[in-house]
Amino acid sequence: MQAQLDLIWGEALNIIRQQLNVPTFKTWFENTSPVTIYENTMVISVPNSFAKEWLESRYFRLIKEAVNRAANNDLNIKFIIEGLGDEGLPVNKDVVEENRAFTEYPFGIA
Repeated sequence: MQAQLDLIWGEALNIIRQQLNVPTFKTWFENTSPVTIYENTMVISVPNSFAKEWLESRYFRLIKEAVNRAANNDLNIKFIIEGLGDEGLPVNKDVVEENRAFTEYPFGIA
């Protein structure tokens, strides 16, 4: 699944790259990465909240069109901030196990 995801995102980035100048592309797209496709939505990780807001407000249409062309499918787009995750997405079981103390004890003290 990850290999297919990387191929789709790589192709989408090639499409986007053709529409932007080099400094703009590097600034806003170089540190993005695909996370998953979940319930017909491609989730893309961005480095911070500023990048998330900028991509959503300025490049959302371009990104959606590029992803849909690369995937040959009509996918929605969702951005998450790297390392923070998002409610409603599948959770890595290993991460849940590492953080079990916070769910087993009412105040998070193990």
